[in-house]
Amino acid sequence: MQTFCCGALAFDPSRGSTRYKVVRVDCSLYLADVFVDIYYSFERFWVRRELKLDPCVRDGILLRPSVYFDGDLFRLSNTWNLIQFDVKSVSISVTGLPLSYRECGGLMGCMGVQMGRFMYANESCNVLYVWSLDNDVQSWVLKHKINIYDLTSGILLNKADAPPGCRWIGPVAFDPHSNIIYMGSSLVILRCNLDEDYSLEEMSRVDGNVMFLPGCHCQSFPYIR
Repeated sequence: MQTFCCGALAFDPSRGSTRYKVVRVDCSLYLADVFVDIYYSFERFWVRRELKLDPCVRDGILLRPSVYFDGDLFRLSNTWNLIQFDVKSVSISVTGLPLSYRECGGLMGCMGVQMGRFMYANESCNVLYVWSLDNDVQSWVLKHKINIYDLTSGILLNKADAPPGCRWIGPVAFDPHSNIIYMGSSLVILRCNLDEDYSLEEMSRVDGNVMFLPGCHCQSFPYIR
């Protein structure tokens, strides 16, 4: 039986406490049951719980960044859902993503915490969409709709001779303390201020034959883990 594991740190430094939890999900292929191991730093012990999950929850959640917010761990699923894990009750809820796989060309987008709100962003047909999650009713609230083509006019985002999989632009991270979102392409990282006029600033650019593929920029923003 082949087994895969993924882990995440449940810790919020803004709470003024050094206590944390480590959540480890043990997924064995072809089984409906998932084992969740939780380590409690204050007590210094592990607790194992068993969950019976729908395939839409368990499939495709491995090796993706997690976000910890307000007692829950959030993770995006390849089945185009947001998986929300309540660490205290050891339960899972599922919210469908606001754009379909086809609408965003198979690119997952990004999630994060921004000024006390859980956020999600993705690109579709050269338009950047930014939502916040209304956790009370498990629904998305559209906050911004930005034409990326007009916003990035005059900026070299991708090489003209790059293969199709290397020509892209999309959101990669949220600033947790200000109304700023970071966008990436195969050549550049940009910072966009979501206040007022959506001012844009180039943060970093690669030279030579180096190119980033979609998903590579996640390692540049460790605070979203």
